[in-house]
Amino acid sequence: MAVAIGMACAIYSVVLLRRSPEWVSDFDQLWVAARTWRAGQDPYAAIAAQFPYPLFYPFTAVFVLPFSLMPLAVARSLFVGLGAGLLAYAVSGRAWWMLWLFLGNNVRNALLTAQWSTWLTAAALLPWLGFVLAAKPSLGLAIFGSRPSRLGTGLAAALVVLSLVLWFGWPFPWWTVIHTSAESYRAPITRPFGWILLLALLRWRQPGGRLLAFIACVPQTSALYETVELYLVCRTRAEVATLALLSYAVQLLEPELGNLPLADRITQQWPWLFGLMYIPALIIVLGPLRQRNATGAGSPPHALREG
Repeated sequence: MAVAIGMACAIYSVVLLRRSPEWVSDFDQLWVAARTWRAGQDPYAAIAAQFPYPLFYPFTAVFVLPFSLMPLAVARSLFVGLGAGLLAYAVSGRAWWMLWLFLGNNVRNALLTAQWSTWLTAAALLPWLGFVLAAKPSLGLAIFGSRPSRLGTGLAAALVVLSLVLWFGWPFPWWTVIHTSAESYRAPITRPFGWILLLALLRWRQPGGRLLAFIACVPQTSALYETVELYLVCRTRAEVATLALLSYAVQLLEPELGNLPLADRITQQWPWLFGLMYIPALIIVLGPLRQRNATGAGSPPHALREG
């Protein structure tokens, strides 16, 4: 099943991108950055010169280097397919109906834009995929805080060490990009009413509560594809289906943003993302303790067990 979903998502991404060939994904940036580094040049300077947005990712995302040996279209579809397949494998091991998340518009958006969201969400459930958390350390830290793993920690640390061996000075240009793009790269709690998400700490003993609270505190672009990780707080079919449906409402109801700068676009999107994705996730996290204690024990077959 996981292989089939991965292949289907890879083909789906190819079809979508053929319809919109002008679309540039974050993976495209990393592919160019990896090739630039292999040519002995500064990838952060190269991305700033070639793309409308800077390279927000640390050099730990260099593990896409093998993908850069392939043509961009092949590399992108393989990246999308592998991420989707790993996510399907991870969530189906918890409950088959978790696969419903692939019907969500946020997952569709992540596939279209070749984002890390599928990889990161899979890594939350698969410790041997922990090195991925270092590729996007903001959300990686949130996922690690919700489900810490010695294996995952060791693999993430190994990737950091490898990146420093390959290019010792990369933290400086990366930090400069993050510092100069602070308006686009902010923690949700710094946005209007985002502090409300800290109520998730009332369930800090549960992985879902920790995850939502940590996600609220780490810098990110607060885009629709960044909400894929929220499916990890779901414990029932209805909760997965609700978040999937609401992810379409975000796109339907948000205003037409046109070609606004990234920071302005995120500001305009935030109220819809907050009200239709983060608040429902918070309601799920703060659900009745009696139900959650029962599901935590793993007895009801319709409930998702959290590890």
